[in-house]
Amino acid sequence: MTALAELCPYSVRDSSSSSRSSPAARRIENLADRSLIKLKQFRAEYSECFNEIEEIKREASTGKFTLRDASYRLGLAFVDALPSTARAPEVTVDADGELNFDWHGPNGQLLSVCAQSNGKLAYAIRFSASRAMHGYTVMDRAIPKEIMDHINALWR
Repeated sequence: MTALAELCPYSVRDSSSSSRSSPAARRIENLADRSLIKLKQFRAEYSECFNEIEEIKREASTGKFTLRDASYRLGLAFVDALPSTARAPEVTVDADGELNFDWHGPNGQLLSVCAQSNGKLAYAIRFSASRAMHGYTVMDRAIPKEIMDHINALWR
């Protein structure tokens, strides 16, 4: 059984039929398998972010600090929506119980995104000691363009 069939339990393809498949079908199957390998590698990089979020949630449940549930859910969605082109952020929780995602650029730049409990993403980016900006946005299934632009700008 291919990785695609393992990840797609609703597939009607019979794994034993691949020896009877046409060359084109086998090429597509191989391409899908290679894509899934790349996806797993990408997700492995982000699994650390998910693990950090879950560890923060466990620690918060012991009463060490507060983690707001809405921020937790938005934070999970945020990390899940990060494209493969983005580097994985550092994950922290701030004093008011909201998750923060920080990227440190190679020349001292810093981008910080906060998953606020009101459902918004607050962001601040420091390009240099004298140049910075901030803003608020809402995430709807995908990382907002302005945040992706800032993530990508750190490594240009």
